[in-house]
Amino acid sequence: MLIVLLLIRPDHALHRPLRTTMPRPLATAARTQRITMEASKNTTGSLQGRRAAAARARGLLELLPETGATPSEFSEVLRAYAEAGAPEACLSLLRRMRRSAVRPTLECYSYVVAALQVSGRSRDASRWMRRVVQPELSDTLLQRKVASGGLVSREAYNRVLASYAAAGRPADAVETMRQMVRKGGVTPDIVSFNCLIAAHAAAGEPERAHQWLSRASQWGVAPDVITYTTVISGYARQGEPERARAVLEGMLADGVQPNVHSYAALIEAYVIAGRVDEAAVCLEKASAAGVAPNVVTYSSVAKGYAAANRLDEARAIVRRMYDDNVEPNAVTYNSLISCCVRDGRASEAVTLLDEMRAAGVRADTTCYNMVIGALARSERRSEAEALLRSMQADGVALDTVTFSSLIVPASGEQLPSQAAEWLREMQEAGVRPDLQCYNKVIASYGRARLPEVAEEWLTKIELAGLVPNLVSYSTAIAAYARVAEPEQAARLVRRMCDAGVTPDTVTYNALLDAHVRAGQLHQAQALVRRMERSEAGARADVVSYTILLSGLARRGRLSEAARWLEHMEYNATVAPDATTYNTLMAGYASRSMWTAMDKLIGRMRDAGVRPDEYTYGPILEAARRIGQRQRARSYGRRMLLDSEIALSPFCLNSLRRSLGLSQLRALVDELPGVSWEGVEAALVRYDEDKGSGGAGGGDRGRRRGKARALGSTGKEGAAGMRGESAEDQGGVRNDVEVDD
Repeated sequence: MLIVLLLIRPDHALHRPLRTTMPRPLATAARTQRITMEASKNTTGSLQGRRAAAARARGLLELLPETGATPSEFSEVLRAYAEAGAPEACLSLLRRMRRSAVRPTLECYSYVVAALQVSGRSRDASRWMRRVVQPELSDTLLQRKVASGGLVSREAYNRVLASYAAAGRPADAVETMRQMVRKGGVTPDIVSFNCLIAAHAAAGEPERAHQWLSRASQWGVAPDVITYTTVISGYARQGEPERARAVLEGMLADGVQPNVHSYAALIEAYVIAGRVDEAAVCLEKASAAGVAPNVVTYSSVAKGYAAANRLDEARAIVRRMYDDNVEPNAVTYNSLISCCVRDGRASEAVTLLDEMRAAGVRADTTCYNMVIGALARSERRSEAEALLRSMQADGVALDTVTFSSLIVPASGEQLPSQAAEWLREMQEAGVRPDLQCYNKVIASYGRARLPEVAEEWLTKIELAGLVPNLVSYSTAIAAYARVAEPEQAARLVRRMCDAGVTPDTVTYNALLDAHVRAGQLHQAQALVRRMERSEAGARADVVSYTILLSGLARRGRLSEAARWLEHMEYNATVAPDATTYNTLMAGYASRSMWTAMDKLIGRMRDAGVRPDEYTYGPILEAARRIGQRQRARSYGRRMLLDSEIALSPFCLNSLRRSLGLSQLRALVDELPGVSWEGVEAALVRYDEDKGSGGAGGGDRGRRRGKARALGSTGKEGAAGMRGESAEDQGGVRNDVEVDD
């Protein structure tokens, strides 16, 4: 943002032509806007119309030749998908165009923007307009002027360079600069180089930006304060304060006086690197150099202190702002509140909000939303709801984010019907729910094991004028997986494809989980093989294999599970991780297969995967269950000596039950680097969690914690699947025959 603002600062004479003399590209821009608006209007029509558009798109896609298709033929398919509101299908078709060496036209890009807009992805649509459509529009106008043989001015080239700078597309900016010099015969000026440098900085390439600073001098173009500040900002984004400081020092050596934006960028570099004390020193140096700090520089230092959990010093910076007659604004407090929210310090966020309001600084929507979200995530829903009412009373605008924090997946304190009620209240407040809000309601019903109702909300999304996206369908499919209904999950995958939404790996993992929970392990293995061959349209990942291994292990088919793990180690493109190994470990532990467990730990280490508390949890519990105290002591010793394994309350409790408290303490006392105080604190946490029922509440919370420690699959699917304990996963019994 800083780079773009610097490029268009009104007090910089060289940049005024970019703002005041830029001709409006009426014909092409109007056509682009009309295409987008028409497609958007079509997609907000009837549900039947959108489904008809999806069917028409599939028909046109089947008629599209594999090679030799023209841009206009692709455009017709994209238009149909846009009218159906299917952005994923549009993006997939664009990739196919590029693979076929067919350059997409502005019309093609406009249909993608329309599809994104009407599917509730307005931010993505805006990003596409900025990063793709606007630069392509500027370049198209430039190329038309070049082709007509007319004289192309430096300002015309600079307009294209500015659009690529805003989009962070340095390669295109370099190509435009090359065309400017070689074909246009136009010498770049400071604006040209500043745009090119800004493009590299925005793309995360500060070194390249720095190189162009030197090359500008070689062209006889003297870098100005904007040039240097842009390079400093590029290094700041990457958290490289030493290089940013070197640029500032070079700036002074070249006789260019840094301004407040230059120092603000350097201060931000130190803050991003987590070196807030040096940022504060830089603030003092700016003041000593006669550059008065502004709200941005002060806010950056305050944010750095807050991020370092030094809130008192952050507040001291705010007090200093008042002393220096620099009024803190909502952005100042938002930076402090955001740090508290990120670290889960909801109470401190509330305190800062109260201080902000007491100081007469009007809290904005973003500020309220952060605090409401922090309270909701901390299970302080009543306070979050009260703050929302206060927000309404203060006349602060509500938006989708405000309500989204309260429309959360069902927990012990909220039923899915309450999530739907929040959606209704959102509509009554004049806020149109977006797809994220609807998806959260679907997730609520899925967690409540009501997949049919979750699927009904897909239709409600369509009736609201939106289009279910990949997350919507995947979440509903995961809902059927939770109740072990693979046929319904597969039907929903087909419905998803018919709507022009391409399933991804997460979607197929939900379907795979449905097969596993239903005990359909043959179908599950077949699906993984299809994913390996890319026949399903998505590749298997580590979660896919872990789900399969979990199902085989729980059914006692440990030989097959071991073969799949070996297949991953030697043949698959996906390497097993700790959770994958732990899944098989839990199966071995349930059968007290000590030799197999020891070998598996060795294989983990050979593969560079460190055993963790979830590796030892099922082993220690197996030893306790059959009364093998010496074996429990041996494995416990190994676990405690590994300094990278956290002190697990569950594992330590298992050791306590096996050895007794006195023997556990004796074991700890003989181990170097292991503190009894830490072990005792972990045991206290276990006892407290057991007494309160754990984070999940009641017996269910204890079952979840135990299942995780025992090594049941903990990978998350589309809507948080794999969250239940082994007892809840489809009613699978553990007393089946072992095949080895």
